[in-house]
Amino acid sequence: MTNIEYSKSVQNSRRSGQSLVGLLVVIVIIMCLYLLFLGKRTGPNGETKASVLKQSLNKGEDVNTTSNILQIQGAVEMYKNDNDGRVPASLDELKNSAFGKGYPAEMWVDSVSKQPLDYDPQTGRVSSATGGLKGVPGSAGTVPDGATIGGAN
Repeated sequence: MTNIEYSKSVQNSRRSGQSLVGLLVVIVIIMCLYLLFLGKRTGPNGETKASVLKQSLNKGEDVNTTSNILQIQGAVEMYKNDNDGRVPASLDELKNSAFGKGYPAEMWVDSVSKQPLDYDPQTGRVSSATGGLKGVPGSAGTVPDGATIGGAN
């Protein structure tokens, strides 16, 4: 083996060693990110919390339910305005009216629990068993009084 051939073989072995180290570093970084975002977390009191990804998905479902409730509440208000202040007797009556026909079937169901939305025929309020409007002032799963629906008060 000549001196030049030996030099090239040493350089090739160093390159493959460097790529192995690089690969190991990438694997460690991916594992750290996995544990950070997808692994279970423990709170300050020792309680187990959902992963960041699961929390994001739950928040998305909650926002979806909130949006659906506000849309249906808007349809109830339009129904009420066209029927001399009378609210529909049930959500089925609203679905079959001109105000509820265009809404998809999944809109009438809570995104989190997959159960039908709750409806109070006395007040015309739509709500969710899982509290679709968490974080909205004055709400506990129902549309708050004075809420803006469709840009109007």
